Amino acid sequence: MDCRCCSPPTGWAETDSPAPRRVAFDRDARLRTRVDIQAAFDGGTKLVNRQLVLWIRPGRPGAPSRLGLSVSRKVGNAVARNRVKRCLREAWQACASLRPEALDVMVLARPMAAPRDTREALRSLSHLLRKYAARCGQRTPARPAPRQGSA
Repeated sequence: MDCRCCSPPTGWAETDSPAPRRVAFDRDARLRTRVDIQAAFDGGTKLVNRQLVLWIRPGRPGAPSRLGLSVSRKVGNAVARNRVKRCLREAWQACASLRPEALDVMVLARPMAAPRDTREALRSLSHLLRKYAARCGQRTPARPAPRQGSA
């Protein structure tokens, strides 16, 4: 006999699929030391939009791109800050095709306009990565190549 407190909630559908796994964000993919973070601030290109401020600099050749996040208490309480960081990490991994080379990127979430979901973070981050690629003369795979001979 199932009691009400132990039985699954109504509408609960048991499936054979396991719970969704979190995507790993390993140590090699993060800016961790003060020296690395300060180097991104000092030697990086600063890019700004309504939601984010990015400092981007070329990374070490052959190394993976690395991400550093800074989300201040002005963004909200710990739950809100962790949500923003999680969304930014997911957006960073989704933007892998926009990073043809190794980059060190420091991201600062702007307090009043920080992205609240992954879609907003992805839109904002991809916009700034495209802006960086255009400044550096790199071609991004997300945009089609211009047609030859059309005028």
